Amino acid sequence: MAVAELGDDCAIAQRAADDTEVVGYVERRVEPLPVDRVEAVRILLVRRAGVLFRRSPVGVTLVDPEGRHVVARKGTPSVSLTGDPVELLLFGVGRGARTRVEVQGPAAAVALLREARLGI
Repeated sequence: MAVAELGDDCAIAQRAADDTEVVGYVERRVEPLPVDRVEAVRILLVRRAGVLFRRSPVGVTLVDPEGRHVVARKGTPSVSLTGDPVELLLFGVGRGARTRVEVQGPAAAVALLREARLGI
């Protein structure tokens, strides 16, 4: 994979995180994003989960509402993040406190993940 390709995907993720429609979706929950946009975010998340969670001190598994799993970072102890792909992306770019993601795992591992500086 070329560095430029990685940079392009990271820029897309950052734009998605900064997109007022996406941020408004998280804050207001007025109406859901169109299915095609959520699917595009899910695909991006699957491709770049390792980049987003590379600074995590614990293992991270992402789980979407349909039960699909992506190992973002291998490690022990491990934490599972469950939520909508947009919420998982926002968590991965460092907006974890504002997301609606269910975090499961040992208490110490959850605390380490919440304190980690995630993002691009």
